[in-house]
Amino acid sequence: MKTSSSVTTTPRQPSRLLQLMVIVAMISISVILILVGSGIYQVFERQLVQIAEKDAIQAGNDLLHREAASLLRTGPQGQIDLAVDMDRLAQFDQRLRQTLKPFNIVKVTIFSPEWVVLYSSDRSLIGTNEFGNDRLNRALKGTPDSQLVQHEKISRPGEPRPSVVDVVESYIPIRVGNGQVIGCFEIYRDVTRYRQDLLTGVIASVLLLLLVLLGVFGLSYLFLRQAARRLQAAQDEIRRATILDELTGVANRREILQRAGIEISRMQRLEEQALENCLALLVIDVDHLHLINQEYGRAAGDDVLRGLSQRLAGELRGYDALGRYGGEEFLVVLPASTRSGAQAAAERFCQKVRSAPFVVDNLEIEVTVSIGLAIVKVHEPSFEPALKRAMEALARAKQQGCNCVVGSEAIDPPDHPARIMSA
Repeated sequence: MKTSSSVTTTPRQPSRLLQLMVIVAMISISVILILVGSGIYQVFERQLVQIAEKDAIQAGNDLLHREAASLLRTGPQGQIDLAVDMDRLAQFDQRLRQTLKPFNIVKVTIFSPEWVVLYSSDRSLIGTNEFGNDRLNRALKGTPDSQLVQHEKISRPGEPRPSVVDVVESYIPIRVGNGQVIGCFEIYRDVTRYRQDLLTGVIASVLLLLLVLLGVFGLSYLFLRQAARRLQAAQDEIRRATILDELTGVANRREILQRAGIEISRMQRLEEQALENCLALLVIDVDHLHLINQEYGRAAGDDVLRGLSQRLAGELRGYDALGRYGGEEFLVVLPASTRSGAQAAAERFCQKVRSAPFVVDNLEIEVTVSIGLAIVKVHEPSFEPALKRAMEALARAKQQGCNCVVGSEAIDPPDHPARIMSA
């Protein structure tokens, strides 16, 4: 029959803790990569915008210097204003492209102080008013404003179709000699290639950081796994020491009694009780163990107890429990067992023990056991009364000459049909 251990299993806490740490590490790595990648991208993007803004300021100054005659006029009170000669717009466009070509600028718009578009490389915008444009307002007050605009459709001069590019849109104040702002340039600089390089650099940085983090966490994991294994081994050893009998390796007294308490608590939750499905307790005692100790020595008696526990465990079902109750006594808990099944199991234990001698230091020792059997009653709140009856039955088995099974009086009462605790 299948060997059963009476030791209740518990979760392997160090292993589960290590798994939790791995999950936390993976989440931490992901968060770190996202935050670092986002931070690097924002820093590089800000630098790209700043560089593009400087180029836009330089391009605006060059444009104003070269086209001063076409863009500036002196008013009746001596003030300098912006003006674009619409009759010579084609020539102005041609000169504008030559001036801005080194700066990779794809669109230029010139605003008056009244937010009116005086000129734009996109002819459809000329004459429109952008009142309410906060960025334009800041530039007209003297503060440049630049921003990365992704996937902007730009109509390049001379091209039949708009191009989809990434640009830095800069609003650059137009100042005259006394520092007065007389208008604003809106300059689009194509940074598609630079932005692609930026993304490539960020990805490379994140991958490098990922390799470093995986290396660090990998080494940490190896050390932690080794520590977890040692901790688990120490916990297992401590648990074995607390629940197993040191001599025989089966459950100790505390553990087997706890198992019996668990079984009866589980059965008490069932509403239907039946005689055919009950909880049985067997108290097994080695016959004349003191004589074996006297004749062969204490060590031989210990070997007999170890061999006996192995034979008994080999006859248990998967859900039965075996423990050393004390001295030469063992307790077997048989849940979900019929009365006849419990009697047969006890007889089988006796037969198994006496079927072959125990070999100790090349000596053959004949061993027998006596067994007291009791069934837990339905109205009993705990297993202790049944255990007491099993002990009394064991005492009668000893009085009858040992090497036998004796059931308590409660095992077959004449007026007790189907009133036994069921599993």
